[in-house]
Amino acid sequence: STAMALEVSATEMAEVNAFFAGAGCGCQRYKCTRILLPMEVAARRVEVSAMTERNKEMYIFGQLVVSQFPTGVPGRPAATRQRERNAFRFDARRQVCLKTFLFINRLKPKRYKLLLKHLHENGPVPRRAASRTFDSETPTSEGTSESSEAA
Repeated sequence: STAMALEVSATEMAEVNAFFAGAGCGCQRYKCTRILLPMEVAARRVEVSAMTERNKEMYIFGQLVVSQFPTGVPGRPAATRQRERNAFRFDARRQVCLKTFLFINRLKPKRYKLLLKHLHENGPVPRRAASRTFDSETPTSEGTSESSEAA
């Protein structure tokens, strides 16, 4: 362990061990709990917890961008796509299911869907209000291109 590594608490380790000991993700396809070690999952969760909300969202956007299979033409409405496909990854070698991806990145399904929607509509750019808990020290006074005043 390096001096730069964040400390994994006993509570965090207990949560991860409970995920691994229980049904885990329950998927048969990736066998997530067999290809990942509890300590590395706990360490990643601690790293994600230490990020600001905006940095966490950009980190998630980056993971989602590299995990997408091309399913259509960029800019085409989402309604034309029949199914969104992602290959969620823990790292470059190991693919995991959505449930494990959400657990590792401390995301609730609703927030994941909001981030995915934002990513499809705007690309990997920060949301104006990263979350209700994000401090507002960064001004967002940019105009939007969606105004219909010119019409």
